Amino acid sequence: MAEATETALACIREEVERAFSSAPGAVLEAALSRIAPADECARAAAYAAWDSIAHPLGGLGDFEDAVACIAAAQGSAEVAEFPRALAVFFSDNGVVAEGVSQSGQDVTRAVARNMCEGAASACRMAAFASAEVVPVDVGMARGIEDARMVRANVRRGSGNIALGSAMSRDGAVRAIEVGIAVACGLARAGVRLLAAGEMGIGNTTTSAAVAAVLI
Repeated sequence: MAEATETALACIREEVERAFSSAPGAVLEAALSRIAPADECARAAAYAAWDSIAHPLGGLGDFEDAVACIAAAQGSAEVAEFPRALAVFFSDNGVVAEGVSQSGQDVTRAVARNMCEGAASACRMAAFASAEVVPVDVGMARGIEDARMVRANVRRGSGNIALGSAMSRDGAVRAIEVGIAVACGLARAGVRLLAAGEMGIGNTTTSAAVAAVLI
């Protein structure tokens, strides 16, 4: 395992341990209090930098907007895009018991193992983008033993939403705090651009249920 990866994992695990040692909600409240508005001066400077290049104004479309957004978030038109990382959060959905998916929860575990070994499709795409992949067990029904896996399990799989709540409010908050801890740990390790993903059999059903409620 590369030294940079070991450093990143160590920072993440320290942040996760700190989160789990705090009362549910404490880390979330602290994170919310630290969020600053986007730097509109940096955004404007990023657009000005694009306009100074010999190309049709706005010719790169959404790419120009994306870089400007990153500049506003980082507070500088000199966008720092390296080092990069992709954090993938693994969890199992209890609604799988209703037969809504093509496969069972063992596939979540199999993909997690492949990701730890760098063999998952996301790992190949991340390598092309020069991004480190960090797998996180936030709610797998059955965990795996691997040095690359961040173990931050809030509970062993969610409840079956066809029968009741997926989890308690404190559990949901704690899961968000795991994400905060992972982001903070990677930032401490020097990561400047972070993408987040998720994996878990049955997740489309739970996402559709949430979307149905919202709309």
